[in-house]
Amino acid sequence: MAREIRLPAAHPRFRPRLEAGIRRVGHPGTTIRIGEDLFEVVSAERSGTEWVYRLEPWTGRDTIRVYVEWNEEAERGFMAGLRDSRNQERKDFIVWGAQAFIGFLPAEKQEQLRQTRGLDPARATLWSAILETGIAAPLAAIFVINLASGGAAARLVGHVPFWAGALALGAVAEGLFRLAAALSSGEPIGSLPFTLLDGILRPKGQNGPSSGPGRGRDE
Repeated sequence: MAREIRLPAAHPRFRPRLEAGIRRVGHPGTTIRIGEDLFEVVSAERSGTEWVYRLEPWTGRDTIRVYVEWNEEAERGFMAGLRDSRNQERKDFIVWGAQAFIGFLPAEKQEQLRQTRGLDPARATLWSAILETGIAAPLAAIFVINLASGGAAARLVGHVPFWAGALALGAVAEGLFRLAAALSSGEPIGSLPFTLLDGILRPKGQNGPSSGPGRGRDE
């Protein structure tokens, strides 16, 4: 009697039967034991949000290549692994998104996060430079087009105030510079405004990593 197994994602060990052809070698599907019975995965297809595996009784004509015990415990284990995998993917996405913003911080701060959080500073700088350039480039392009046309193109492409256009051009220039620096040197480089702000807000006496407690002073 044929059976079906429906799962919310593809099972890595459930391989359907492949019929032999002129230019390919066939192979039996995964052998699945359910209770005392053996089945073969003969087809696998996606139906909506589910993967449907159709099983037929194992005939014994072929050699078993992949064998899986399938029961409630195995299904619970698969579902738990799937949840863990999806949670990890969400965490990875959050980390990636955070890197794009952390890369704006001064290089010293990024190096500190490398030591405490395992951040990859060069990658953070790279993504932040791409983000900075991608956001500023459209505004900079409109600004340049309006300047070149004497404002005549504003009706077609829109208008960007002078101050905003100047900032956008600066952001594009900085973003491209930081992008090239990250690619060529592999070293972090923060955004100039954040670096200047850090210098202003930093308490007196903390001018760099070498100005910590316990460092001697030349007399």
